[in-house]
Amino acid sequence: MIDASVIGFISAMTALLASVTAPLVTLYIGRAQIRASVKSANRQKWIDEFRELMAHFCGQLTATTQLWERVVHGGEVRISADSDALIQNYERLIYTATKIRLLIDPSDEGHKRLISLFGEVLSRFKNATSVDELRSSVDDVSKHIVELSLAIIRREWLRVQHGE
Repeated sequence: MIDASVIGFISAMTALLASVTAPLVTLYIGRAQIRASVKSANRQKWIDEFRELMAHFCGQLTATTQLWERVVHGGEVRISADSDALIQNYERLIYTATKIRLLIDPSDEGHKRLISLFGEVLSRFKNATSVDELRSSVDDVSKHIVELSLAIIRREWLRVQHGE
């Protein structure tokens, strides 16, 4: 038979172990939940900013294309008030594209493709010889940019939902 003092000692040690480990486990779980919560919140903030910048980029792209149509005729540039507006819009377009590039991961394949599309659409303004050519190519690239952006947002949103 086991002595009563041994049973008392084992009970006391069990209580001591439980009183020490329970708060440590609670602390560990709490820290993990806080980290996941902060990470999800930051990712959600990134998604919101990315979506906003992509919307600005597409709007600026359309406005710049329309101004280009008013300034360039038959491959010749007509100097007017629209010329200054075109330059300012193009600068904003480049600024927004650069801001997006700084926001994304250049090692990710989807993000690399997006960066490539930005370069492609911006070069169209330099190389287009007609209004129809510019409009058509900008529309095509713009659709690809939106589709790719939606895929990126969808992927990031799934990571938020999974708490990654």
